[in-house]
Amino acid sequence: MVAVGRVVRWPVVILALAAVFAVVAWVSGAFILPLWLSSGADRWVVAAAAGGAVTALAIPGAHKWASRAGDKPALEAGGRTVSVGRDNTGIISTGDNATNVQDR
Repeated sequence: MVAVGRVVRWPVVILALAAVFAVVAWVSGAFILPLWLSSGADRWVVAAAAGGAVTALAIPGAHKWASRAGDKPALEAGGRTVSVGRDNTGIISTGDNATNVQDR
């Protein structure tokens, strides 16, 4: 699997949300709403509102996908790393509330 960075994910999210809006607005304005609304202006206003509502429902999931850390190393993902110059004879903690156990 290819690791996709945030630089690529955000434009994909923006294009996907724009496509969601366009498809919902077009389908509802061209096929569904003519059954109930005869006025073209009213129909397209309601279609745009429907597209906006569906897009608003998709935004949290899109944001979660676009801002996730992915398969990056700990340092790039905001984690903590430790550098040891010699052999480690004790416990090293990165401060992540881990329970440290040392077997002897």
